[in-house]
Amino acid sequence: MAQHENVSNRDQVEVENTVYVHEKRPYIVKATARDREGNVAEGIGTSFTSIDSAREEASERAQNLAREYDVGFEVLNLTYNSPFLFRKLTIDASFRDGEFEVKRRTSFLPKAKVRVSGHKNGKQRDASSRVLLQPGMEEKAVKSAVEDVAAQLR
Repeated sequence: MAQHENVSNRDQVEVENTVYVHEKRPYIVKATARDREGNVAEGIGTSFTSIDSAREEASERAQNLAREYDVGFEVLNLTYNSPFLFRKLTIDASFRDGEFEVKRRTSFLPKAKVRVSGHKNGKQRDASSRVLLQPGMEEKAVKSAVEDVAAQLR
């Protein structure tokens, strides 16, 4: 007799889409995942080695965030300042209605800054977060903003 795992809808998450935000170093990818309840979550992945690594990281982060939080959310803005480049390249990305705009500039303080919009039960809230000089700072910034949105929607 075969054993079946009892898997909740929250654990069944699929990546629907990936967007290649920055196709040069640093590679930046945004992934969108959806759980069985219809909640959408987005994750950001970055890599200096390959765009495939950034895509895999973004997909994994989106799936984990979809499992962890019971709110749907999307990333509206991302500012990513690479800590590894001598001239400190900053990528500013704005996402609207399935399209995005990317601007490149220089800055001297490595940081990740995001703004997310979350929704639950017909309510919507926005939150922002900034993280400075830490490994995985873009993931921590997204997670912090999502935690703020989830708290506002309780």
